Amino acid sequence: MKTRALIAAVLLAVSCNSSTNVPVEELRAGFENPPQAARPQVWWHWMNGNITKDGIRKDLEWMKSIGIGGVHHFDAGTSSTPQVVEKRLVYMQDDWKDAFRYAIGLADSLGLPVTIASSPGWSHTGGPWVEPADAMKKLVWRTLDVDSETAGIVLPDPFTTTGVFQDKGLTDGPLMALKSYTGPECYGDIAVVAVKLPDGRKEMTDYSPVVSSSNGQPVLETLTDESAVSGFSLTPREGEDSAWMEYAFPEPYTVRSVTLFVSVYLIHDWTIPVEYQGSLFFFYQNIDRDVQGP
Repeated sequence: MKTRALIAAVLLAVSCNSSTNVPVEELRAGFENPPQAARPQVWWHWMNGNITKDGIRKDLEWMKSIGIGGVHHFDAGTSSTPQVVEKRLVYMQDDWKDAFRYAIGLADSLGLPVTIASSPGWSHTGGPWVEPADAMKKLVWRTLDVDSETAGIVLPDPFTTTGVFQDKGLTDGPLMALKSYTGPECYGDIAVVAVKLPDGRKEMTDYSPVVSSSNGQPVLETLTDESAVSGFSLTPREGEDSAWMEYAFPEPYTVRSVTLFVSVYLIHDWTIPVEYQGSLFFFYQNIDRDVQGP
C-alpha cells in the first residue's frame, strides 16, 4: 500500500509541474495572430514561364493578407500547362531574373521569407551556366548482331541528342518557349560490349510477325529500331476508350521482355494479356497519371 501511495504522489506532482499556466486570453491571441515561426509556409510554383510582376504582387500581397508565413519558390511546368500571359518568361533569362528580383524584394518588404529551389523543373539540376561536360547525362545504346565470320564491323551511329531518352529531344517544359533551342551536345563512348548469344536464338523480327492496331498498320521496323522518335501513335477507335496493338506470330514465340516508350506526357496504364495461338496483345487504357519515358 505504501508503494502505491508513493507512485501516485509522484505522478500527481509531475502532472502539476507540467502545467504551463498560460492565461486563456494569451492562448486565444496566439491562435488569432500567431508568431511568424508558427505560420504555415506554402509552395509557390512559377508554371511554364506564366509570370508577370502584377501577378507576383497579387500573389504575395494576398498570401500576406491571409496569414501565410512564407513561400518555397519553384520554377516548374508540364506540357499541359497553357500559356496565360502575353509573353512567357524563360528560366534565367534577363526578364525572368528581373521578375525574380522584384519578387524577392517585395517578399522581403512584406516580411515573407522565401526558400529557393536549387534547380528549375521537377528533378533537373543545371542551367546555361553549367558546362555540358558537367551537366546531368543519360545512357544511350545501340546494338548490332554479328557472327564469327563477320568482317569489317561498323557499329551503328550513337544517339547524341540532348533529351530525355535515346534520341528523344527537348520538346517539353519551359524550354518549349525557345522554339529554336536544341540543347548542347555532349557525347562520349563508355564501352563496347560483346555478348555471346545462345545457339539457335532468333530475334522477334526473324519470325516476321504481322503487326496491326486499332488505328492502322504499324511498320515493324520502326517499332524495333531502338529509336524513341520513330514508332507509331496509338489512338482508340471511334466510340472506344482504349487503343491496342497486336503482334501475330506464325508459330509460338517466347517473349522475355517488353519495352514501351511513351514519347510525350500522357496519363496511362498498360495491360499485356497473352492469347494462345501465338498472338500477343497490347492494350493502352485507364487514364490515371503523368509519365514520360520507357
